Amino acid sequence: MNLFELAQNYKDIQNKDLDPEILKDTLDSIEDPLKTKADNVANWIDSNQSKIDFLAKRIQELRESKTA
Repeated sequence: MNLFELAQNYKDIQNKDLDPEILKDTLDSIEDPLKTKADNVANWIDSNQSKIDFLAKRIQELRESKTA
């Protein structure tokens, strides 16, 4: 399995709306080295945080535009 395929496994999981327990079991079933898992999960967390920050900023802008 190449690097792209490894990363794709994690992207596929990200795109599914999984129950937390199923998500845990799915991540546990991936037989990657711990460092690879940790790196991919950390990247996923960073990506989610970026989306949250963007949406929070957008909501704030919309609120401000309605009060102006």
